[in-house]
Amino acid sequence: MKKLLVFLPALLLFFAQSGVAQFSVGVSAGTNLSNSIYKGFNYDTEGSVNYFAEVRPTYSLGKKWAISTGLQYSVKGYQYQSSLPQVVTGAQYHYLDILPTVEFRLVKWLSIFGGMNTGIRLKERYRVANKWGTTPMNSMNPVDRGALAGLKVSYKNFFVSAHYNRSVISASEIEFTNENGVNLPGVKQLNQNVQVGVGYVFR
Repeated sequence: MKKLLVFLPALLLFFAQSGVAQFSVGVSAGTNLSNSIYKGFNYDTEGSVNYFAEVRPTYSLGKKWAISTGLQYSVKGYQYQSSLPQVVTGAQYHYLDILPTVEFRLVKWLSIFGGMNTGIRLKERYRVANKWGTTPMNSMNPVDRGALAGLKVSYKNFFVSAHYNRSVISASEIEFTNENGVNLPGVKQLNQNVQVGVGYVFR
């Protein structure tokens, strides 16, 4: 036990010193190709093109592994085709996304990564009669939780990354009903997002 107590501080000191030496910060921006997927409810939406901007502190653990947490301003949503004047034909969900990930470098220039997404809702915008606006009440949960997987191509300090991200629990707090006004239990609205961006790493 005494040997363990002596060993642990030395191990923590080693990782702290090596972690500082291998610390970097990446910045990136790009496109969100997003949509909303409905489970248990017949509502077919179309994808929409939105955007994101990110800052990502990273610790490299040797030549192969790295851990990081991205902080994003990320806009997601969907489109819906309708000729009726009072129907919502587009939605934008603005989030502060927190994305902790683990990255594995396959070769010098190519990495794969996976992790979780926690999106903190900032605001919602809807398009009705070709006009965008906000509503007094929000339809989305304050927090959207998801999972992601992607890849990154690097060249010197520049990189291009792409990942797929999807809610793991319903992102909506709306209670869905059928045409008779009866509640439909178990209905889920899931944010689905393909993100493509370019960035630069400060070492």
